[in-house]
Amino acid sequence: LLTTSGFKLLETINIKSTQAFVCKRIKENEPPYLVVAFRGTENKLSDWLTDAHATPIQNGKIRIHSGFNNAFSLNANSEEETAETRLAALLKSPQALDEHGRPLPVFITGHSLGGALALLATKNLASDINGACYTFGAPRVASYEYFENIKTPVYRVVNSSDLVPKVPPGAGNVLFVGLMKCCAFITRLSPPLSRLFGRLEVLLDKLNGYRHYGDLRYLTDVGEGR
Repeated sequence: LLTTSGFKLLETINIKSTQAFVCKRIKENEPPYLVVAFRGTENKLSDWLTDAHATPIQNGKIRIHSGFNNAFSLNANSEEETAETRLAALLKSPQALDEHGRPLPVFITGHSLGGALALLATKNLASDINGACYTFGAPRVASYEYFENIKTPVYRVVNSSDLVPKVPPGAGNVLFVGLMKCCAFITRLSPPLSRLFGRLEVLLDKLNGYRHYGDLRYLTDVGEGR
């Protein structure tokens, strides 16, 4: 499929539950460029655990989704390679350079879980490149502070009927935290119920700070695109 579309497969990445491929545009009379495509969520336990592991890693004001960060930057194979180190090496290799030794344009993409990984790859390895990042139906990945200094264009395509971009909770999560706090206060005469609401408040409070990033392209189901 890649060959008939004018691309050459350069590399496949298959580390733990993270998979991606890297290909190069090779069509005659067209400038070459690279495409990095991350696989989206499949119907298997490891992917769902990655998606669900949403308690963030915190570094100062920066919060990053633990599951996505682990899948891209921490989970390693027997040779101690992570998806991040493998991709970083490829982007510095001769096949990622033009005839003058300059980096080729890179376009990074992915759907759902793959979109989250594409965004991490853009931030960590390609934050100021000739190229772009395109995510499709991607969940929230981190706080606003995490995305500071990204100069590479990021385009975020969202279908209105897709639930994945609505998780983890965004700014509205603060309201749910307040609601749990009120419920815990109201039910204080029933300690078991009050404790339950208290635990929910703590859990939801840990999920605060997640925000989307990128130039939104919203696919609406409303007639005439209103």
